[in-house]
Amino acid sequence: MKFALFTGCVAKGATRELMLATIKSAEALGIDFVEMKSAACCGAGVISEKNPVLTDAINARTFALAEEQNLDLITICSTCQGNLKKSECHLDSDEEYKDKINHVLKMAVINIRAVRSRSNIFPIFWRRRRARRCSRKKSSGR
Repeated sequence: MKFALFTGCVAKGATRELMLATIKSAEALGIDFVEMKSAACCGAGVISEKNPVLTDAINARTFALAEEQNLDLITICSTCQGNLKKSECHLDSDEEYKDKINHVLKMAVINIRAVRSRSNIFPIFWRRRRARRCSRKKSSGR
């Protein structure tokens, strides 16, 4: 199982323990990440309040970076998850708007095709852990 990991700003700064716990948990569950080092901030706060189109363009770029690697995007930050989901809804609900955002992205030489699955990491950890438990119970005859 492999995902594009969008850490957001906080996981690398104020809450480094979140990043460490995520990496350790993923290793234990057999989940691999490709960290999205070139992804920008999700636009939380001032950017999303002052310029929602810019926020959607920034997030669409992040989506496109994950798409280029043919990976689903996950994040460990709940604020990022909310902003990414909001942008995903804007892009999925209006093809003209998506075209407008793609026009902005073309200036950055990137294009979003289809919005892939985006999720917070914890439900993925939970499903993976549950699947492993079930397989252990079956193999032990319980």
